[in-house]
Amino acid sequence: MKRVIVKNKKLTPTILKLLIDKFPDGYGIRDIVRFSNAKGKYIEALEVQTEDIMYLVIADNALERTILQFLEDE
Repeated sequence: MKRVIVKNKKLTPTILKLLIDKFPDGYGIRDIVRFSNAKGKYIEALEVQTEDIMYLVIADNALERTILQFLEDE
């Protein structure tokens, strides 16, 4: 399975919908996956999947704002 790290600026409506479907009541500390990237920097992300791709969406304040904006626009 292909793994893709997605930053807030690269979020698509499809990925946002996956996040909302997986975390309809929001996400918590137990939902966050922590790992280090190739540069050794620790990353916190939320994991959502399609049949062939696992998305690791960077979890930060910008993500929360983007999800709220997406829900308002829907």
